[in-house]
Amino acid sequence: MQLCFLRLANRSDAEEAAQDSFLKLWRSREQFDPDKGHFWKWWYVVASTACNDRHRRRSTITAAATSPVDPHDIYPQTGRCPAPTPDELMEAEEMSDYIGTAMRTMPSGYVTALEGALAGEDPEAHARRHNTRPGTYRSHLLRARRKAQHALRERYGQAVGA
Repeated sequence: MQLCFLRLANRSDAEEAAQDSFLKLWRSREQFDPDKGHFWKWWYVVASTACNDRHRRRSTITAAATSPVDPHDIYPQTGRCPAPTPDELMEAEEMSDYIGTAMRTMPSGYVTALEGALAGEDPEAHARRHNTRPGTYRSHLLRARRKAQHALRERYGQAVGA
């Protein structure tokens, strides 16, 4: 989550990006091949992509409402985000385990709703594809996010998703 906060400089966006990245990792866990690369590099790319996606969504707000951030203000030496430390990588793995545990206890409709949301699927399209109503999709998505946040709060305290 620290990587997401450093990239986005906004706590709620960082929490959303971290949740999105861990859910994406969980959803595509069967595709990970340790022979092709280290888990942490894969995690870093997924988290960075989630941050970029969140930033693009946030960028739809008028430019006048936001002030540009110079990376050199945050990282004076290089202007770039440093690679994650071993402690950050370990924390990410632990958080991923908690998200995975939470997802395994969710009804399949909740998991499907999360996957649809992460894929950027329109609620109406999701409802048609799964023979349900858009309101059901939104309800499942809300409940799934609450369950994921609850699992993270159990581990990391009330700061998550607050």
